[in-house]
Formats: sequence, C-alpha cells, structure tokens
Amino acid sequence: MGRRRPRRIDGELRREVIRLAARGFTYREILDRVDTSMGAITIVLRQWGGVTRSDMRWERSRHRLGLEDRIEIRLGLERSESYRRIGVRIGGAASTVCREVNRNGGKEAYKPAGGAPSGSVADSPTETDQTGV
Repeated sequence: MGRRRPRRIDGELRREVIRLAARGFTYREILDRVDTSMGAITIVLRQWGGVTRSDMRWERSRHRLGLEDRIEIRLGLERSESYRRIGVRIGGAASTVCREVNRNGGKEAYKPAGGAPSGSVADSPTETDQTGV
C-alpha cells in the first residue's frame, strides 16, 4: 500500500492557529475556534516549536523583537517576502530581520519560539561558568 498523502492546510487557517497559539490558547481552545482537526493543529504548531505558553512570554524591550514580531517574520517568510518588507512591517531594519532568521534556523526552518529570548536567564552565565570550575 502507498503512503497516504497529507492534506494541505490553508494559509489563512495556518495563520489563525499560529496567532491563537501565540496568544496563549491551548490546543482545545484553538480547536473550538477554528474549523479543523486536532491533528492539523498539531502539525501546524509542531513546525513552530509547539504551543507558545503564557509562561514562555517575556517583557519586550523597545530594542528587542517581541514574540509578535517573530511571528510576523515567520509569516513573511512563508509569503516569500524580502527582509526589508518584513522589517518595515515590524518597525525594524532588514539587517535585524536577517540576523534573527539566521540565528534561529534560517529561512526554511525559522521558529519564532524556538528558544529563550536574548538577555534571559538562559543567556546568563551560571555560577560554575563564572568561577571556572
């Protein structure tokens, strides 16, 4: 038997699922709001690094990209927009968008919630790092 070919998920539906997840909605809450299956939601969010939980959110400095900016970058990449166009939409420079994309997987694998934000606890040296032990 041949492998079953996956059904394509509409771009607008994909964006809505991503936006709801970014706002902290659970899979069940997203399922209640959009007309799709739990499997489709899982497929969309797996490509983004999973559900963006509220405890993953961080305070945005005006000098750093926020989660909404990162989501806009991903959506712009899906639409094959230039870094300059994405930068204009989020209010940043094309070089900022380029560095963000390259730092987090490149154009094909970019995940807006792929890691901890810069300057977070994950970036600070541990006690052992400071003492050299």
